[in-house]
Amino acid sequence: MTDNTNVDSINLIGQDEINLLATLKAFCLGDKSKISLSKEEWMGVYSKSLGQSVETFVNEVIYEDDQIPEEILEGLAKECRKTVLKNYRLFAFGKLITKALEEEGIKNVILKGMAAASMYSIPELRKSGDIDILLLNEKDFEKSIKVLELKGLKKSEEQHANHHMVMSYDRITVEIHTCMVEEFDDKAMNVFQKKLMEDIEENVTRVNCMGYEIPALKEAYNAYELLVHMLQHFLREGFGLRLITDWYMFWKQNISEEEKSKYLRLVNESKIKRFSDVITLICIEYLGLEEEKVRFMDIDHTIAYKDYLADILKAGEFGILENDRMIALKDDSLSEYVRVFHKQMHYNFPKAGKVFIIWPILWIATLFIFLRNNKKIRNNNSGMSYLKKAKDRSALVKELHLFK
Repeated sequence: MTDNTNVDSINLIGQDEINLLATLKAFCLGDKSKISLSKEEWMGVYSKSLGQSVETFVNEVIYEDDQIPEEILEGLAKECRKTVLKNYRLFAFGKLITKALEEEGIKNVILKGMAAASMYSIPELRKSGDIDILLLNEKDFEKSIKVLELKGLKKSEEQHANHHMVMSYDRITVEIHTCMVEEFDDKAMNVFQKKLMEDIEENVTRVNCMGYEIPALKEAYNAYELLVHMLQHFLREGFGLRLITDWYMFWKQNISEEEKSKYLRLVNESKIKRFSDVITLICIEYLGLEEEKVRFMDIDHTIAYKDYLADILKAGEFGILENDRMIALKDDSLSEYVRVFHKQMHYNFPKAGKVFIIWPILWIATLFIFLRNNKKIRNNNSGMSYLKKAKDRSALVKELHLFK
C-alpha cells in the first residue's frame, strides 16, 4: 500500500492499525484512489474500525474488487445504514428539543454529536451516541427538565454526575449540562470551567447540519470543548479515533485569526496545551492535516505523540477494547491509588458522597461495584493487570504536565 506513515510506528501500534490510519487519512483528504491491501489486511482494517467507531468513514473510501471480501462490504454497508438512520432520528429530535427550550426562553447549545457532525461533508456518517445540550444559564436547569418532561422525556433512574441530567425518550438519550464538561481532578481547572460559562453567550452561533439549523459554540469555544471532552475521556477510560477525526475536521476549516487567538488563550490559561499539541500532531502525521492550518499553535514537536496514539488505539471507542482500564493516575504511589479510589466513590455516589459520615459504607459499596463489574463485564481481570495499566497510563499523564 502507499502512505506517508513512518515505518517505525508499526512496531508501536501494529500493521492493522497503520492500515486503518491510512484508510482514515484517505477519507479525511477525500482521496478516492485505491488503497492496495490483501484480503487479510482488509479484514484487519474492518475489525479495527469497529472498535474505533469509524467504519462508516472506511466505507467511504473502499471500492469493490476481488481483494475486499464480500462479508466486509456487507458489514460496512449494514453499519452505515444503522448509523444514518440513527442520526436522522437524533438530529431531528435534537432540533425539536433545542427549539422547545428556546421557545420557553431557555438559551442552549448542542455539544459534540450534531455540532461535530456539521463539520463533515456527509454529516450523517459521523456516529453520534446521544444528544448533549448545554444550558447557557445554570438557573434554567430545573425549568429545562420540566419543559422536556412535557415533551415526553423521562429522567433516567441512574444519575452519575453533578453537572448534568440524563433523560431519555424512545431509546434516545439526552444529557442536559450546566457546564461544558464534568469536573476534573483539579480544583483550579474546575474553577476555570465555571468561569468560562460567564462569557458563554458571547460565544454562541448557529450551524447547519443536514438542513437543520442548530445553536452551537463558536469556533474557539467549540474546539476547546472538543479538546476537554477528549481529555476527560483520556483521564478515565480512554477514547478512540472517531474523536481524533473530529479534531482533523475542525482544523481543516478556515478559522479566523481572532478565534485562533482565543483558542490558544483558553488552552494556555487552563494549562492543557501539551494535550492539544499531542492530538494535533497525530492529525498532522497520520490524517494529513496541513501544518500551516495550525502553525499558530506553536506546537512542541518533541512530545512523544506516538505513545499517546498507541493508547488511543488500544482503548478504542471510550475504552471498549480494553476492560482493565481505570482512572488515569497522577503517579503510581499507594496514596494516589487511595485518592483515586475515593474519587471513584464520589463519582458513583455524587449526592451521598457529600455526607462524610457515611464514607466507609460508600467505600464498601464502591468496592462491591468494582468487583461486580469485574466479574460480569471485565472477565475477572487480575489486580495486577489493573495496576500495570494504571502505571503505564500514569506515565503518559505525567508527560502532559496537566494543569501546571
